[in-house]
Amino acid sequence: ATYTQQDSSPGTIFLSVASLPYPVYLELVALLNAPTKVHNDWKTLAARLDLSTDEILSYDEEGMRSSSVLRYMADQDKPISELVGHLQSMERHDVLKVLTENGFHPDRNPKPPRRVQEARRSSMLGDARS
Repeated sequence: ATYTQQDSSPGTIFLSVASLPYPVYLELVALLNAPTKVHNDWKTLAARLDLSTDEILSYDEEGMRSSSVLRYMADQDKPISELVGHLQSMERHDVLKVLTENGFHPDRNPKPPRRVQEARRSSMLGDARS
């Protein structure tokens, strides 16, 4: 199952982690920073995103922890559906509940609108030519 924000206006199906409302972001940070008995916290999420051990240690030393991981996802324009997939694999139902309670619903398949896909393709081609 994937999650999308409930909205009927065109172009809102694909949502980046950067589009999370700030209060929701703060709840996610608090839950992911809290230690868990099965070690499925922010460090597990960071590892699933292929962040290096040095990056993870740096986030820990800075005290930024899950905030830095979510910021990394936002900077990489990662979709909320990817975050949800990781949270589901980590069995973080508490964090998923926050998303559900704030308008993100299961069993939808978010894809970038065509114009977003085309813009990304143009951007990547432009970057490759530079």
